[in-house]
Amino acid sequence: MSNRNVDRAGERTCERAGGASRPGAGASRALAMVAAAALSAGAAGAQERPSSPGWQTRVGAGVVAGPRSIGADKSRLRLVPSFDLRYGDWFFANPIEGIGVQSQTGAFSASAALAPDLYGRDPDAGPRFRGLSRVSPTAAARFRLGYAQDGYTASAVVSSRLGSSRRRGTTLQWEAGYDFVQGPAMHFNAGLTLTAMDSTFARNLLSVSAAEAAASGLPVYSAGSGMLDAGLYGQVLYRIDERWSVFSRLQVSRLEGDAAKAPFVVKRTAPSFVVFVDYALAP
Repeated sequence: MSNRNVDRAGERTCERAGGASRPGAGASRALAMVAAAALSAGAAGAQERPSSPGWQTRVGAGVVAGPRSIGADKSRLRLVPSFDLRYGDWFFANPIEGIGVQSQTGAFSASAALAPDLYGRDPDAGPRFRGLSRVSPTAAARFRLGYAQDGYTASAVVSSRLGSSRRRGTTLQWEAGYDFVQGPAMHFNAGLTLTAMDSTFARNLLSVSAAEAAASGLPVYSAGSGMLDAGLYGQVLYRIDERWSVFSRLQVSRLEGDAAKAPFVVKRTAPSFVVFVDYALAP
């Protein structure tokens, strides 16, 4: 069973979720994370099996829950479908990781993709968000480095948002964990996750302009680069048989730095959860 693949399932996470279904976009960092884990579940199951030189396809569905927007106290529960298409060990395409290529050398892995970035700001997420401009999810250039050795896993993911200037921004997510259970039927990994943001991301998703302050009644606020959030996660991949698998992930994240000080933030700490079932189609 490949540690790097289970690790990838978590990231995407923060990473592949809703998306289409890994959904959350008008959504918050938590829903984006959970979503990412969700749609990743399908891939995780596929990746845990011996690689094939040809095409591999998985389909599935799951339940994703998390805050609707960064700092909101309202949650969102969604039923989401997914698919995961891979060719050999180097090509992948799915709603969350996007379309990209990957490679592995020993304990290290790397990937590059054009993928959806699910962070956003939703003016309907609660009273404090009314009057704020909507920031929708957008495409992003994503680069990932991973490490897996003797049960220890780590990854770093840079996601640079594309599109109009109002949607842009870059985040860097670190994740480190350990495989507490690693067997032919079940894989349990848990650890820490940290996310940092650049000044553009902070300005677009966390700041309050003078016009927004006038419309919302909130004070003008200018967020700067630094930590976005920190959290703990635990995830389980259970293989029912050679085709069916179940993936679940629970993460609790807490906004940090300027993100925690944003005047529209109601709840700094929020849980996110996903349960996903997928099926491998015959090649």
